[in-house]
This record gives sequence, structure tokens and C-alpha cells, in this order.
Amino acid sequence: MFKVGHCRQIERLSCRAAPWHFCNFPALAGLITHPEEGHVLFDTGYSPKFFEETRNFPERAYRMATPVSLQPHENLAAQLSARGIDPDEIRAIILSHFHADHISGVVDFPHAALLCANVGWDAIRTAGRFSGVRRGLIRGLLPDDFARRARFIEDLKIVSLPLDLAPFETGYDLFGDNSLTAVFLPGHADGQFGLCFSNTDNQKVFLVADAAWSMQAVRDNAPPMKIADRMLHHTTAYPETLRNLHNLHQRNSEVLIVPSHCRERQTELIGASP
Repeated sequence: MFKVGHCRQIERLSCRAAPWHFCNFPALAGLITHPEEGHVLFDTGYSPKFFEETRNFPERAYRMATPVSLQPHENLAAQLSARGIDPDEIRAIILSHFHADHISGVVDFPHAALLCANVGWDAIRTAGRFSGVRRGLIRGLLPDDFARRARFIEDLKIVSLPLDLAPFETGYDLFGDNSLTAVFLPGHADGQFGLCFSNTDNQKVFLVADAAWSMQAVRDNAPPMKIADRMLHHTTAYPETLRNLHNLHQRNSEVLIVPSHCRERQTELIGASP
């Protein structure tokens, strides 16, 4: 996992059990090395492209609502290069959804196939500038050849999930070998998916994007405040998805659930920010 910048906002907005103070919400991205497909990313976090595309209004309102920080060394392409991985070696990027804090770095990986939800692509492709910003969507962050490189998750084979991931039952087999399974997590954004796989320790990992913003929210089944639901256009499916994650954690705490903005998981998997 990599921390690729962060935004700053009131923690209570993200979880009704959290305190009323400002905190940094990390933007986490994952690197998976598949034995056949090579290096695969789960989201990309922020990048310098984000600041380019939010210089002017209405897009600047996004940056004002959630002030963003990205140090040069935090850019995902730079972090991969520091580990000896050329950005051109990234074979695929799995986009959990199309909010700006998840897609800003796509432009840095020009040779990667882009796995995403068709319904999410339709939402960002057809949104106007003002309506898009209100929903966290900034079309200019995507490369011009996005449509050519896109592969839609809904077109893939539906498979049953193992019982240790209940109450989640089905997902989409991304590479046809049951190694990486995309799981629909509705409520936060159009076409949001999480990703299930087993790591090299044979532990089940579930990257859940923004279906929850913290493990505290998962453990306590504590959804965001209502004002955050309205600001983010959460649908009525959000509480059910969070409740399913809570039930999964209660039934099988061995599954490593990783929300994309969780400081607890950042500390465990990456280390605290300097």
C-alpha cells in the first residue's frame, strides 16, 4: 500500500463515532504483483494533475472543500520508481470509482489497461463541469484515450465468493483465474467496486475504497453524518454496504479490510506520515 497525498477535513463528518476535530485523510493506493499479469494498481490517489485541473472554478471548489496536500515524493509514479518499478511496467489499473482522489494519477501510467465500472464511466463522461464537481467528478483528470483503454467490470464473469467473505456473495473475476475479484459496493459513488484477493501469506484482503472511511466506522457500524451524505450524494445503499462490512468483520476479523482513507490502516501497512 502507498499513501499518495491526503486531504484535510473534520473527522466526525466521515464517522458519527469520531471526534469533532480536523484530521488528515490519507489517499491510499495498492500495488498487486500478479504472477501472469504483472504489476496491477488499485486506484492512484492524488497527483500533480489534480492541482492543474482544480486551478479554476468550478473545479477549484473541490480543492477548497477538501484541502489537499501532496509532497513530490508522495506521487505514486515517483514512489514506484523509487522501488525500481517503471510506471510503464504497470499493466492494469483497477479504479474503484471515479472520484478525483482515486483517479488523479491515471495519466502517469499511459500503457495500463483501465478496469472500471461502465456505470461510473458513464457518470463522469456525461457530467457537466458544475454537476460533476458537486459529485466529486473531474473529467479533465482522465487521459484522452481512456475509452480505448477501458475494460468494464460488468462485462466480466460473475463468480461466487468464498464463505469467509459472507455476507458478500458474488463478484467479478478480473483475470479469469479467481485471483482478483471485484465486489460491488454501492452507495458512495456510481459503480464503486472493492477488490478481494489473497496475499502471499494466504490472508484474505478486501480493499473497500470509500464504502467506509475508517476501520472505526466498520467496527462500530457508524456511517457518515447526514450532512456528509448530502454533500457526497450518498444513496440509501450506503448504510447497507457499511453494515455488510461490519458483519463481515464481526464474523471473520482475519480478513484484512482496507478503507482507502483509513489512518489506522495507513499506520499498520505503511507507517505514520512524517
